Amino acid sequence: MSGGPQFGKRLSQPLDMMLDQVAGPGFVGIDKLMEPVVPRERLQAPDEVAKTLAKLLLYPGGRAVLEWMMDISLRQHFTSQGQSLEAVALHAKQKEGIDGFAAVILAEIVRGQQLLEKE
Repeated sequence: MSGGPQFGKRLSQPLDMMLDQVAGPGFVGIDKLMEPVVPRERLQAPDEVAKTLAKLLLYPGGRAVLEWMMDISLRQHFTSQGQSLEAVALHAKQKEGIDGFAAVILAEIVRGQQLLEKE
C-alpha cells in the first residue's frame, strides 16, 4: 500500500466541481479543442429537459443518479497497458464517446440552472 493519501473518485472529482468547470472559463483555449464534431446546437436538449436535469440536483435521489452517471463515465480512468496500438486507439475512442455523453449532460445541467435563474 502506498503512503500517499487515499480518497475515492467522488472526492477527487466532485460533481459540483465538474459543473463549475462547464460553467466557468476553464483552461484558456481548451474549449475549442474539446468541441464535438456535431454542432453544439444539435446536441442541445429542449429547455424543459435542461431545467429538469438541473432540478435533479435539488433532490438526494436525483443527485445520486447524476453522481452515478459521472461514476460510470468521466470518473472512470483510461487504462490500456499491454495492448496493441489499434486496441488502444479503439479504447480511446470508446472512452471519448462515453465522456462526450457525460459532458453534454453536464452542459445541459448548467444551462438548465441558468434558465431556472431567469424565471
